[in-house]
Amino acid sequence: MRAHILKIVLLISGLSVMLSSCATTQADYDQAVQRVIVSALTSPLSEIESRADAGDGQAQYELSIIYVFGLRGKAKDMDMASRYRTQAMEQRGREDVQRYQGASSTNAGGMVMRSEPKFSWVRSHSQNINKCTIALSNDSRDAEQSCIGERPVSELKMLWEQARAE
Repeated sequence: MRAHILKIVLLISGLSVMLSSCATTQADYDQAVQRVIVSALTSPLSEIESRADAGDGQAQYELSIIYVFGLRGKAKDMDMASRYRTQAMEQRGREDVQRYQGASSTNAGGMVMRSEPKFSWVRSHSQNINKCTIALSNDSRDAEQSCIGERPVSELKMLWEQARAE
């Protein structure tokens, strides 16, 4: 009987960890989308360019946003935007990432370390970053759904307009 109760307690604990992990992952995901956009709009341009030239994937992605929309005093330049976006997407290497792994017949489940490609966030976040930046550039009501995160959309719109005016 004690073993049965212990299994139930462990199962409930595992589910709690899994559910809290999912919530954290979604919040982190939303914040990461905003973080890339805010950095593109507010970080010193020379710093972004230096980091991009040094191979920083996030900085390369930020420059692609700047060139697509002609922000921060840069003219719209789809060739430059494509070049930086391609460089960001081609980042090589792997890094250890903590992920939740569900239980199976051979595994109890729980948090595990996995080796994943670096800058995989660029691929997975690219679509939402694009939706948010397009909504901001068009001053669209879609920004409320596309730019979810810790910063209010009104603040993102203000930063966007400032970057457009530079």
